Amino acid sequence: MTSQAYTLETIHADALNKLQELRDAGKLSSADYDMITEDSKSEDVLSFMNDAILRHASSRSIKNKKVHENVKPLLDSVDRFGSVIDILASSSPQVHGVNPARLVWGAIKFVVLIARDIVDTFDAVLTMLEDIVKALPTLQTYINMFGSSQLQLLREPLVDIYAGFIGLGLQAIKLCNRSTLRTLGRSVWSSLAIDFKELMSRIEKNRTEVDRIAEVEHMHQATGTSRGTLLCVMLLHSSSKLSYKTVQLLENQKAEVFRNEQRSLLANNSGADISHTPPLPLSFVDAPLDLLSVYSINRTNEFARFDDIFSTPDPHVPRRCVIHGMPGLGKTQLALRYAKLVFDRKQYPLVFWISAATSEKLNQGFANILNLVNHVDRNHPEQSARLIAARRWLEDYHAVNSNAWLLVIDNANRGTVTFLREHLPRSSYGGSILFTTRTDDVAQALAISAGHEDHTFELRAPTAEDAARILLDHAGLDTATVASGDMDKAKEIVDNLGRLPLAVDQAASLMRQSHTTMDELLNLYRSDQKIEAISWENDLSTYEQASVAAAFRMQFKELSRLSPDSYSLMRILSFLDPESISPNIITDGVDKLRHASLLPPGKKKIRFRDKLQLIGGRRRVGESHDEAPPQLPPQLDSLLALLQSPMRFQKAIHLLQSLSLLQQQTGETTPALRIHDLVQFMTQENTRIEGVQQQWLQCAVTLICGAFEQLEDPWSPTFWPQYEMFVPHIEALTKYADLHNDENLLLLDANNYVARYWDAGGRYREAESLHRRVLAGYDKLLGPSHLYTLVAWSDLANNLGAQGMDKEAGILCKQVLQDMKQFLGPTHPTTLVTMHNLANLYKDVGSYEEAEALHTQVLKEHSEILEPDHPDLLRTPGSLARVYNAQGQYDKAESLYKQVLEGQERQLGSEHPDTLWTMSALASVYSDQGQYVEAESLFKQALEGKERQLGSEHPQTFWTMSALVTLHSNQGQYVKAESLCKQALEGQERQLGSEHPDTLRTMSALGDVYTGQGQYVEAESLYQQALEGQERQLGSEHPDTLLTMSALASVYSRQGQYVEAESLYKQALEGRERRLGSEHPDTLRTMSALATLHRNQGQYVKAESLYKQALEGQERRLGSEHPDTLRTLDYLGWSYSKQGRHEEAIPLFKRVLAGRERQLGLQHPKTILAMHDLSYCLEAQGRFEEAVAVRSKLPLEPPQASATEPTADTFEPPEASTARGVALQLQGTQSRSKAGLRRFFSSSRTEWS
Repeated sequence: MTSQAYTLETIHADALNKLQELRDAGKLSSADYDMITEDSKSEDVLSFMNDAILRHASSRSIKNKKVHENVKPLLDSVDRFGSVIDILASSSPQVHGVNPARLVWGAIKFVVLIARDIVDTFDAVLTMLEDIVKALPTLQTYINMFGSSQLQLLREPLVDIYAGFIGLGLQAIKLCNRSTLRTLGRSVWSSLAIDFKELMSRIEKNRTEVDRIAEVEHMHQATGTSRGTLLCVMLLHSSSKLSYKTVQLLENQKAEVFRNEQRSLLANNSGADISHTPPLPLSFVDAPLDLLSVYSINRTNEFARFDDIFSTPDPHVPRRCVIHGMPGLGKTQLALRYAKLVFDRKQYPLVFWISAATSEKLNQGFANILNLVNHVDRNHPEQSARLIAARRWLEDYHAVNSNAWLLVIDNANRGTVTFLREHLPRSSYGGSILFTTRTDDVAQALAISAGHEDHTFELRAPTAEDAARILLDHAGLDTATVASGDMDKAKEIVDNLGRLPLAVDQAASLMRQSHTTMDELLNLYRSDQKIEAISWENDLSTYEQASVAAAFRMQFKELSRLSPDSYSLMRILSFLDPESISPNIITDGVDKLRHASLLPPGKKKIRFRDKLQLIGGRRRVGESHDEAPPQLPPQLDSLLALLQSPMRFQKAIHLLQSLSLLQQQTGETTPALRIHDLVQFMTQENTRIEGVQQQWLQCAVTLICGAFEQLEDPWSPTFWPQYEMFVPHIEALTKYADLHNDENLLLLDANNYVARYWDAGGRYREAESLHRRVLAGYDKLLGPSHLYTLVAWSDLANNLGAQGMDKEAGILCKQVLQDMKQFLGPTHPTTLVTMHNLANLYKDVGSYEEAEALHTQVLKEHSEILEPDHPDLLRTPGSLARVYNAQGQYDKAESLYKQVLEGQERQLGSEHPDTLWTMSALASVYSDQGQYVEAESLFKQALEGKERQLGSEHPQTFWTMSALVTLHSNQGQYVKAESLCKQALEGQERQLGSEHPDTLRTMSALGDVYTGQGQYVEAESLYQQALEGQERQLGSEHPDTLLTMSALASVYSRQGQYVEAESLYKQALEGRERRLGSEHPDTLRTMSALATLHRNQGQYVKAESLYKQALEGQERRLGSEHPDTLRTLDYLGWSYSKQGRHEEAIPLFKRVLAGRERQLGLQHPKTILAMHDLSYCLEAQGRFEEAVAVRSKLPLEPPQASATEPTADTFEPPEASTARGVALQLQGTQSRSKAGLRRFFSSSRTEWS
């Protein structure tokens, strides 16, 4: 069959003729026909259809916006509740035989049906018109290819399909041009879909026919070789000598040749300037944007990072970025928002979305790409051919700008990685691929392409503030006006959910749909019903209908399938603190767990430490404790094998990480893992459901405590980092044991050492609580007379003493010592340790004689039962030296401290805390003896060592600082002293509290600094505050209280408040005589101060008597050149001078000057003041040459004020108390007359106390 060749014009003309026949037959109105033929040309077909789409879209946006926005939700609601309303309407009472409710409901349903018809028709028409526009270039290609064909098989089908296109466009335009009322009326009379159903059906049928006939046409145009091949195939096939597969293969080859030619022509057409069929540039976003949550986390930083990754185009391969993270973090939401963002910004004209959950979904996704771009191979029968066509289209597609397309591959996993590697585009002209996956290993695999590793991006949970804002927004609360209390509750709720966006979204939905208040929701998550809350499914959500619990259960199911032992390991890890899980704390306890697993069920084990025997073969310590073996899970052998194999253990950790159940903790110096809070909760919940929670908890306790037992001395800072690594996990295990009312002896032992570690670190308050808990547990499990219980009592007493609660600690320690003597014996090592601790408490409360007696007794017993190098043989002499120092027996204290320090440096090292403590104590003795140079050197060495070993916030560090303050004050370096004292005081108030004895002592020391600077008001305030606290905490006769009382009296005296000063001095003197004795250095110092008060009052006789009594005692106890002795000599000399008894004063002043010159040097203010005193008396006696000789010892240039001392620009005390001030005054008198010198000396003398 042959006929005249056809073109687009002839096809168009034939189509108009067909429409004319319809008009003549009365099937098409003349008005409609005129609308079609008016100014209509063949090249207008495409623009005609575009016009129809534009009209339709415009009409839809203007006239039918309310239909979609208002009617559609109504339709959904009616669909959900229609059956219920039907029942209610049927059961309503009738009126005169008529059911009004049923009539009304029937009318409503009729209106709903009309509305649905309108909505569905508009959607169907728009979809059909868009498909037609995509199909027109293909039809144009058919006309170009087969217009001159000999067969002319396509002519009639093309005419029919073009006529159908024109008719459909006509109906669409008429639909959009109708008014709203006419549209409703037309729908009431007859369904709108009827107007289009027949046209759509005919077009689809013609379209299929055109594609089929086009292939026949192509086969007819095949080359001679192809025709020969085809003829041979047909003949062979007819003779049954060729297999079916061979024929099918040849048919596929011919079809492929046809498609390649058609593809080439389409490409040529799209690149050519064809004015009559201009191809529309592709632009769409094929992502499920309706799944976007209205309430989203602010991910601006993540979007910026994606932009940065995709902004560097590679001309050879698509750019890739892989988002990975645990379930519920919002990876899909993040990808959806980015897809919408880049399309809205016209950053990518094409956005494709493919689910990679399964290979089948991937197949469907790639096939959908062909449908979206109207690819010729979209209906190819072979799946592999469709996949190749999709990949090649992505590789070959060119866009106007540099970014061609964005392909989002959502939810990739291990099962689909291979598929993706095979079928993803390997090259592109500006394409980008964004992946989401739960696991890090899949992310790493997908990031590698063509020998190049692209970017991976781990998505983290949002901050508590962001998550709380989403919860409140979703719940309908305004975050801008919400009360701070509600915001705090919201933060606690989201923290309970691990701040997972999915969990937060579902919690908000639960809150809103069930009308739950914030308090009720918070209580729900705090209660045992938490699992019910996170298992709630929101079937109305556009985000994710499945619950968070369901998402994690899928992960656990997969883990159990892949590796049951790894699942067992996960159960153990779930009972630990979720942060900073070091793998070593698991593997180091394997031996303990293996030993526990080998015990027969009926066998009881006797703990080794319960077998301690008394020294000398005496009776057993306390009662031995028989502990039943722990209830462990049956699959323990397999788990032990995994834990003992480093390779298997690492493989298990990697598997848990790959399933996002474990995460590598960032920012750690050593390898550490973390578990998300919800993962931890769900793992434990699974063990509870399985009925094995108690068994796995015991397994975790045995492992961790077994590893913890291997740590050494908790008092040594060397091991503190290891203790700190274990403490959170011991606390977590204890919390779970408490929930099950399980007093576990392993955990009690571990907590006992944690409490000691906290004591060593100065964390006394935390330690006290734990000591009491351990004590209660031991008492319950082992009994009150067991060794562990008694030691726990002793540890608690030590802790109370360290907190300054000396009275409570003393009472408790005495009781414990009595019990230990009864149950353990008076010479048991533990008894002696408690005796040593009680002696320290005696010293702290000022009972020096009792302390000395106990320490002496302990030292005697230790020397008999301990090895020569035992640490206790050094610790006890150090404590005894401390008592000697407090008693003012400085020589004894110095000797013992030196002996102890030498031994500690040899045995423990120079940086051990015990060594540093002894170093500070020896420096304090030097300071009390006036050996300031030696004291300062040791103090600084000890302070630096404590800051390194214990930290700058440790109580021992602050103690050394405070002692160094006293030294600086004695040296007259008040600026240095003030700065250091404030630092120590602030730290002690933070760490110990404002009422701790050490804090109060430092407060009093700061008062001394202010007194030395002449700031008496500030000093008085500090003294009063310190005195009130010491009287409350220590009592009115404690040595520290009496010291502060004396200092306050001194300030009163300096301010002329003699009555108040005398009262306090007498009270302090009487108290010190009672507690310390009449010859104690502190007693003698108070006596000298009271004498000075009498002197200032003009009571010289009283003053002289007290001065002489104090001086005699100080010379006996302290020596003739001790600073206290020299100070009393100075005061007595000045008392003589004030009475005009200069001859008696001059020898005293000479002794003072000689002693201070040797001890302090010529530059010290006290030395210069001694020169002033002596010069004054010599001048008063007319011995001016001797006075000038004394002044000549001053340096020619006055000493310059140091950077830390007050200057004329900063602060100068009212007295000439600095070296510079006194020297300048003395130097300025050398040219004066004798009378002038007398006047100067008389007016410039100030009191130095």
